[in-house]
Amino acid sequence: MKRLLLSIFALCCMMSANAIKVYINPGHGSWGANCRPMATINYAAGDTLGFFESNTNLWKSFMLESKLLGAGYSVKMSRRASGGSGTNEFNKALSTICTEAENYGADYYISIHSNAGPEGELGGANGKFANYPVILWRGYTSKPGVTNSDKMAKACVLRLYEAFWTKPATPNG
Repeated sequence: MKRLLLSIFALCCMMSANAIKVYINPGHGSWGANCRPMATINYAAGDTLGFFESNTNLWKSFMLESKLLGAGYSVKMSRRASGGSGTNEFNKALSTICTEAENYGADYYISIHSNAGPEGELGGANGKFANYPVILWRGYTSKPGVTNSDKMAKACVLRLYEAFWTKPATPNG
């Protein structure tokens, strides 16, 4: 995930930061069963100090926000905290999040999710292939609804390919 965030940041840096607005969505924010609560060292499954997708995606979003702000971009996030369970202020409807991004005038909308799960879930043994990046552009055909958004998506794919599949994996890398 660190490589994904750094790749997104590198792509943003290739463009002029002047007046570029980035909207970051750290995914759903509650501590419910759909947030993949898993036991970690020192914490039982379900302990809000342990692993929850909502917490880890928020931490990644704060890291990305910091890097983008440092490079001169304007940034808005869909949430800045995790908590509760089920539908609440931490779980905005996707339509609400999209409306916020549009009203903000975002040039880029980055949604961070983590699809990892325990062994046997989502990707087979040991979570193999459980995490994957998805890059979309606005439009329904090969003609994008926003000029050059298809080119940006293709550039992201190439950078992700370089970061993930052409370099050996290293711990914390």
